[in-house]
Amino acid sequence: MKNQYNTFVRNIFLLLVILLLPLSVSAQEQPSGSVTNMEETGMWFGAYLKVRFSERFGYYGEHHWRVRNDIDDVWSFYGRPRQLYNRAGLNIFFNDYFEAVIGPTLVLNFTQSPATKNLIKSVMSPESGINGC
Repeated sequence: MKNQYNTFVRNIFLLLVILLLPLSVSAQEQPSGSVTNMEETGMWFGAYLKVRFSERFGYYGEHHWRVRNDIDDVWSFYGRPRQLYNRAGLNIFFNDYFEAVIGPTLVLNFTQSPATKNLIKSVMSPESGINGC
């Protein structure tokens, strides 16, 4: 049974590669005279954690720090904070094929112009929810 499943997965993967390969080749072509005007660059640092405490429970976390370019240099990639994203939750394992995460998400968005005095420097967006996998 497991051998049939592995063969099925392999065949589906090969079919997808064969079907999508021509799309990726044609997607590389760009029209002549194309000019890119960069408005913003940035970097994204992240960690995804999944730790099992017991047969039924564990910890699930997504922790991200996103930054944008310096205000005077679009190619600097780093200079101003953009977003702090933390999602932590209790991971509940119902069986080998179904699990759910229950917990809050804290998103802290920073302003694009930190030197402007009449703008709020950051906005917190707390969220919560249940996600099944």
